[in-house]
This record gives sequence, C-alpha cells and structure tokens, in this order.
Amino acid sequence: MIVTQVAASEAQPDASLLSNAVSDFPEGITFSLDLPAAKPPERIELLYRVANDDTLHLALPEMDVAGDRVHAEESIDLQAQYLPAGLDLHYFWRLFDAGGASTDTPQQSVSWRDDRFDWRPFR
Repeated sequence: MIVTQVAASEAQPDASLLSNAVSDFPEGITFSLDLPAAKPPERIELLYRVANDDTLHLALPEMDVAGDRVHAEESIDLQAQYLPAGLDLHYFWRLFDAGGASTDTPQQSVSWRDDRFDWRPFR
C-alpha cells in the first residue's frame, strides 16, 4: 500500500486543506480531501491523469459536512478501469463556489505500483 499526503502548509494555498491518496494494488486508489466548512464549496471535482498523458479523467465525489470540516472521498477501481502497474497518476481537486467560480488545488502525484514483489530496474 502506498500513501501520499500533502498538508496545505507544504504545498497548498490554504493551510487547513488536506489532500490524500492511498494506493491499494491491485484494487485501486482512494483519494480524499478535507477542508474547513466555514465556506463549503457547492461542488468538488477530482481530476486525474496518467503521467505523460494529456487526458484528464473526472470523478464527482460526494461531500460530507461534519462539524467544522468538509470531507470528500473518491475510490477509483483500477481493476475495472484497468491501468498497468508501474505508473504515476497526477491529480488535483477543483472546488466550485456558489457563484460557479472554481479554484484548483496544486497537482499531486500517487504511484500505482505492485508492491507484492521487489522490482528492480531493467538495465
């Protein structure tokens, strides 16, 4: 299992925003986003692509507001939407306000690796 996590203080404009991706080969990848609920977005989109590919894939996660936090989570089934092991995925979140304006989080990466084996580079 591979986990990537970026706290906003490291790479995102809002220090209270937390984005996370957990790779669970061969099942898929679960992406999550947590942010303050003071001004919750009207809609959240997850956009991702395979590294070196220009095609963006769109996922529409459900939003949950609990207390002072908003949580969004989306699992991508990579057995049904097959991707070979050994690739990196780049992803970001797009947040829409009530007026329709959008803000993108910085792009992050998660590795899709078969960690059942000790892979070595081909030379």
